[in-house]
Amino acid sequence: MKPYQHYLTLISVIALGAVLRFWHLDLKPLWLDEVISTLFSLGQSYDNLPLEVIFSPSMLETIFTFKPNINCTAIAENLATQSTHPPLFFCLMHQWLSWVQPLDISLSWKMRSLPALIGVMVIPGIYCLNRLGFSPAAGLMGAAFMAVSPFAVYLSQEARHYTLPVLLITLALLALLLIQHYLYYRRQPPPLLIWLSWGMLNSIGCYVHYFFLLAFIAQLLTLLGLMYWRRKLLPRGSLLSVMLVVVGVVVSYLPWLPILLEDFRSPVTSWLPQPEHVVPLYQTLVAWLTMAIVLPVENQPLWIQIPSVLLTLAFGSWLGWRFFRGVKQLWQQPQTHLATLTLLGFIFCVLLQFVAIIYFLGKDITIALRYHFVYYPAVCALLGASLVQEGKRQEAEGRRQKAEDRRQKAESSPDDKKFSLPGDESKSTPVPYSLFPVPYFQVRSWKQLIPVGVALLSSSLVVANLVFIKPFHPQQVAQNMNLEPAAPLMMVMGYHNLQEVALGLSFSLAIERQQSTVSEVNADTYFAFLKIEPGYHLVWQKLSELPKLPVPPQNLWVVGPGLILPAYPPQLLVANQTTCTLDPTQHHRIGVPYQLYRCGGWAN
Repeated sequence: MKPYQHYLTLISVIALGAVLRFWHLDLKPLWLDEVISTLFSLGQSYDNLPLEVIFSPSMLETIFTFKPNINCTAIAENLATQSTHPPLFFCLMHQWLSWVQPLDISLSWKMRSLPALIGVMVIPGIYCLNRLGFSPAAGLMGAAFMAVSPFAVYLSQEARHYTLPVLLITLALLALLLIQHYLYYRRQPPPLLIWLSWGMLNSIGCYVHYFFLLAFIAQLLTLLGLMYWRRKLLPRGSLLSVMLVVVGVVVSYLPWLPILLEDFRSPVTSWLPQPEHVVPLYQTLVAWLTMAIVLPVENQPLWIQIPSVLLTLAFGSWLGWRFFRGVKQLWQQPQTHLATLTLLGFIFCVLLQFVAIIYFLGKDITIALRYHFVYYPAVCALLGASLVQEGKRQEAEGRRQKAEDRRQKAESSPDDKKFSLPGDESKSTPVPYSLFPVPYFQVRSWKQLIPVGVALLSSSLVVANLVFIKPFHPQQVAQNMNLEPAAPLMMVMGYHNLQEVALGLSFSLAIERQQSTVSEVNADTYFAFLKIEPGYHLVWQKLSELPKLPVPPQNLWVVGPGLILPAYPPQLLVANQTTCTLDPTQHHRIGVPYQLYRCGGWAN
């Protein structure tokens, strides 16, 4: 492949990644975590929510109204008091919303467009990482895999702060490889700009997501381990430079450190369960599989689930074996050994920290697949490089086999003629390390493209909302609650904390969204969030004391977190004007239970 073809292919790969990330970007409704991101990014806070009152869908527009006069300081203060996240992503999102606010597009598209755009930027980042660490061919393969990886597409279509730290981790690993290039290949101290870039990327990342701290620690441990291993080759002042960067990152984070310590003790993180024996290991393996293949399993019949699981395991085993062989060859080659060791060391250090959090702190973070974003760029880079290396190995084996056939043919010829065997791979001299080698790429085996093709298919399923379905299924909840579009509807949400209020808002947005697509729908829809304290009997009492409604509900849905079916009363009084009777055929549980009550003698 000529250089211009190489870069044209790279542009095509980036374009494909952009299409996958922006395709059907607003197909899925906002779910709980995205609602939280939306509130704080708009400049709102929990103080502005209508609690303990009845409100109509028009109130949702007020709740999710953009506040242009809110600055980053105010957003950081809201997050410090009402959430458990660093502020930088929300400040960037607020600025982004100010730019896209005039556009006549949905709120979900506005919120997800920035993470999707950053997700596209990760693709050339992986290309640069692999080109520096391995080869241009590895760069192109790594970029291709990042473009179509279902895990990457899933993260990019979330209105959350995941793609930004993925981009920063990718760039930080690139800076880390540059540092080692100068230390071990050029035998000279890295330029000040590289040290500053590495420190600034990690400092910024720590203000984007708390888990970025794990990535920074993993980079530091990897770098210090390699420096100790090759301490005799280090230029003077190398260790001092590392310490100065670390001090700079720590000092830059001091203003937010007290809030980090407070968030660490926050009860909001209590949703993370205690680890159950080897379950975290199983969940980690599932997360690794989703980086390459995701087939429909959720809410599917057994005749789809069983083949999907078997195909996933078979493909995962095949790809894992190819990955292992490719990485083994990268490890053995002098030109790629250091980059391979660095990325493997980074992944190992992150996973080691995961083990500490899971088994020593008692929080199973592997329950959320998205948290594996911390080391995902390194996995993607190694996978791309290993696939290229496997192609080279197969090509070399083919050449050796041809050479052997030619040798045997020469030995068996009547005149016993001998000839040389040019291009014998086994006797080739290693190519010296080059920071900017001439780009090339060649598909040496059709097997190289199988992982990319399977990942592309999986990403199409992600975009079509067949896999990676949003937690708590707000779309399905809305469909169940709108079972009779012409009937006046009321949804009552009992809540223990503000997280459950956000969950109720996601249901409310999904209900309003679905009603807007129905031609004949009754406009009399109401919502109410009632606090559960000290128990649900208070919720039933508050429900009866609400002010009278212009149009009494005919369908009353009660969302009761932690409530079982026998605990729902057989009848409820709404606003002292309507008696509602429990419908035993309409009880659902998708994350949380919700129950239908028929009011005012409404008949099917």
